[in-house]
Formats: sequence, structure tokens, C-alpha cells
Amino acid sequence: MAEPEKKNILMFPFMAYGHLNPFMALARQIERRKGYKITIVNTPLNIQKLRSSLPPNSNISFAEIPFNVGADYGLPAGTENTDNLSYEFMIPFLIASENLKTPFKNLLVDITTIDGYAPVCVVSNMFLGWTVGVAKELGIFHSVFVARAGYSMPMYFSVSLNMHRYCKNPEEDEFSLLDFPEASKIQRSQLGNDLVSR
Repeated sequence: MAEPEKKNILMFPFMAYGHLNPFMALARQIERRKGYKITIVNTPLNIQKLRSSLPPNSNISFAEIPFNVGADYGLPAGTENTDNLSYEFMIPFLIASENLKTPFKNLLVDITTIDGYAPVCVVSNMFLGWTVGVAKELGIFHSVFVARAGYSMPMYFSVSLNMHRYCKNPEEDEFSLLDFPEASKIQRSQLGNDLVSR
């Protein structure tokens, strides 16, 4: 296997501008470090918009994968992102995004064949959870980039991972997060049903 000249980091953001833009910002930060090349994977429409936002001297590259599933999932024709979708289309869009699994896997195999080595890492969005299995199958390290609020997401993860500890004394109306002491006390009434029902 050839030794990589630059470590290729493959980034795959969810197809929504609230996710595409933070991924692009992360890619620009990584681009400043020597020894890395960044490839952003997405659908043609999103790649077109992302490409237009880069300065001419950028080394970030793009890889397009097709997303032609609109009618099969009741989505408007030509849908490639959530930009103009109303709420009732969000779940079908999320489900339809799983159709990107095979083209994504084929892309990783092609990149590995062409470069002579696999990407050093795949960074995807939490809404593209199926990318974890694809990366694992191909022996590529995977990381999830959560492009959400920096306070609410750690709180949510802390509560969800430690709910068994907090449920020991259900009579208590509030509790502190054991692994996030900077957070204020949590009221049980603030927890969503997905957490309380665990």
C-alpha cells in the first residue's frame, strides 16, 4: 500500500444549510494544517453552493454522489436539501438519505483505489448514522461532528448516557449532571419523553 502524501479527511455533512455551513467552517480550519487534504461529499446541488463559497486558493475538494429519490419518498422533485422543505417532509427526507449509503461506500472504495490508500478519517453528521457502518466495514476511522448548540448537546448527551444514575431517586425533582458540573441543575419536568421513558 502506498504511503499517503497527505492524510485525506472525508467529510459528509447532512444536507441542510445549518449543517453544511459548520462543516465548511471545520474544513477551512483543517485546511490550515499542513499534511491534510479535505474532501467534502454531498449531492450535486449542495456541492455547487459549497464550492461557490470557497476562496479561489482553497485546496478543499468535493465529491458528488447522486440523490434522485424524491418521488419514491413523496418528496418534491429535485429535492437535495432541506432548504425549501416544510416540516412534514423532514422525516421522509431523513429516511431517503439512507439511499446515499451505496454511492458513499462506492466513493470510498474508488478513492482508496485511486489514491492507493484509504482516507484517514470520515467525519459525518449525526443524521447520517449509517456512515459509521460503512466506514467500519472498510476499516476507516469515523467521527461524528455535531453542528449544534455547544451547551444543549453536551447536556443532552450527559443526561441520556447517565439517566440510569439520575433515576435512582425518582422522588427528587432536580439533579446535577455528574459529568457536566458547569450546567445548572436539571428539573425532571424539563426532560423530554425520550429520556424519561428510559
